[in-house]
Amino acid sequence: MTIKYLIRGNSETVNIYIRFVVDRNTDFKRKTGYVINQKDWNASKGQPNLKDSKLKSLKIKLDKLSTFLEQNYNEDYSNSISINSEWVQSKIDNFNNVSNVTKDEKDLLFNHIQFIIDTANTRPNQKGGIGLSERRVKGYVSFKKMIERYEENLKRKIIIKEVNLVFVENSKNGYSVKNIR
Repeated sequence: MTIKYLIRGNSETVNIYIRFVVDRNTDFKRKTGYVINQKDWNASKGQPNLKDSKLKSLKIKLDKLSTFLEQNYNEDYSNSISINSEWVQSKIDNFNNVSNVTKDEKDLLFNHIQFIIDTANTRPNQKGGIGLSERRVKGYVSFKKMIERYEENLKRKIIIKEVNLVFVENSKNGYSVKNIR
């Protein structure tokens, strides 16, 4: 894994981007939330020129962001969490204390499972009728409790988009959820 900083743009004041490279196929560029005057940037070192205390402070913030991303990457990778551009952006937002208010509650896995339970009596079933069986609803309730404990273990909510084949396979094999049953 490699973390580098770069600037993009032609104006006098430009955004500082982070380049987060995991391997040859996994390379993300995202805005850090910081801006700098182009003449204050050292492109070869990938950091601000350390002319004054403001630029030194910016370099310290970028170094702390790198450390924060490395720590979160190691933790999340070991928990088989999908590392993608949204993951990088969410970690940058966490570091900068930017809350993602636009995240819709219905995008959360836990809330979606609860919605299925709440509408069980109006859902089509396998036999062509309406309404899920009592056993099926109990299965959803158990699954919801397991996801709730898993989210507590992760210390964050799971978004439906994060549920991919790796997540499913690890759940089947008990790797991701074995400590929460």
